[in-house]
Amino acid sequence: MSNYAGEPKRRGLALTIVGAVMMLVLAPAAFVVGTVFGVKGAVDLVQSAPMVTSGGSVAMSVGQTRDIYAYVGASSSDSGIETDSTLGESVPACKVTSPSGADVPVSSATGNTSWTRDGGRYGSAGSFTAQEAGDHAVDCGSASAIVPDGDQASEAATKAAWGIGGGLIGATIIGILGLIMLIIGIVKLVNSGKERSQFRMQQQMGQWNNQPRW
Repeated sequence: MSNYAGEPKRRGLALTIVGAVMMLVLAPAAFVVGTVFGVKGAVDLVQSAPMVTSGGSVAMSVGQTRDIYAYVGASSSDSGIETDSTLGESVPACKVTSPSGADVPVSSATGNTSWTRDGGRYGSAGSFTAQEAGDHAVDCGSASAIVPDGDQASEAATKAAWGIGGGLIGATIIGILGLIMLIIGIVKLVNSGKERSQFRMQQQMGQWNNQPRW
């Protein structure tokens, strides 16, 4: 507490503390929360997508499209969606047979997306569209496969991307605002400190000048 009446108050301390908290606590938390919610939405879709063993079948309606994610090996990652440029030719080729026994064209995979589920990694092996309703057999050699609906696969990727992107944007905005508040707070602290020092010096000089001279 000041010994001098009317001494300027310290300014900027609260602003500095709030800015630091926003940068060091709230910004990282925003990124984590956004990522968790986005990834959780993608994980739910990955877990709910149908899976077939080699030669197994999946029900299709006319015009419906499904993506194929074939098993490529074990994974230590939790269920979700990843981009893996190392998959290369490790993804097995898959063929699809319609209920009538006709071969169904399988389009080539685009990108390096892989799905992880129950300790396994599944690489993108293409997609196909049903020309007739019924059970379609999916054969990826000895590998099992996840066969999500095309819209479901797009939604899973979108949720993961939006979750991470949204968390990053939110964290960036909060971090920038926190930095601005921190800078302003420090400037105010420094200026108020100078003002307080000058005021004390003036008071001390006044006391010294008012002392009796002998």
